[in-house]
Amino acid sequence: PSPTPSATLSPTPSPTPSPVPSPTPQATSCARPPSGCTDSHDVYTTLDCDGDGILDHKCTTTINTNMWLVLSTESCLNSWGSSSRLQSECQAAIDATSGTVTAPFVQQAGGYAEIPEGVGATGAVLAFPVICTGSATATFKAEIIAPDADSDSFTLQLDDGSQSDWATGQGSLWFWSATSPSISMTAGSHTVKVRGHEDGIKIRALRFESGMTGAGCQWQQSTTTTTSTHTPTMSSSLSMTSTLIATEAVMAGQYDVWYQGTRSAAVLTITCD
Repeated sequence: PSPTPSATLSPTPSPTPSPVPSPTPQATSCARPPSGCTDSHDVYTTLDCDGDGILDHKCTTTINTNMWLVLSTESCLNSWGSSSRLQSECQAAIDATSGTVTAPFVQQAGGYAEIPEGVGATGAVLAFPVICTGSATATFKAEIIAPDADSDSFTLQLDDGSQSDWATGQGSLWFWSATSPSISMTAGSHTVKVRGHEDGIKIRALRFESGMTGAGCQWQQSTTTTTSTHTPTMSSSLSMTSTLIATEAVMAGQYDVWYQGTRSAAVLTITCD
């Protein structure tokens, strides 16, 4: 008889690997609260306040200094919360009043800086110190009032580098400008300078539009707020009306005081004993 063939053994199948779940995608933005920041005087914007790559929500108004924030670092709360938030809580942006002004830029009591109508823009600088830990190309937006075609631009400069014209767009109420030209941020301490290009423009805040996280930048608070180097030429017969907008305690010394009229302004040098 023929021999009984040996049984052929099938290979042991490899174990089926367990499925690996796909990672849950990280949110790129907090959800905007379902109501609020919709009145005609409200100014809404979304930006990365805390530099974690997640967009936050900010609401300000054109009628007062109220500010609301919804932050990813606070669990993206579903309501606007307190109206007394500080600009320092949204590091992507910095108040104009935190910068150093060189005349004819002037700080105003309403929490903004402006180049008054009629004084020209020569020499006007609003400077903001910033510290970065890396390198990236950065752009900015400014919260401004730019009422017409004769007051809708700045010049942007980093430190003492080249200057780029910045067309902001126009608006008679507070709004966020068009994006600035780009500048190259590097590790170290720098000064972002918004230079005057036309008079009649107001600025309330400056913020990174891009590059803040990539370059690891943080705004710093200026220790000096006003420098006067510009004296506009005024007619001795010019009639001006004025409004008291602020009072300041002063010590003995010499001061340059800006006097702003309805259409023009002047700088006066006074000495206090």
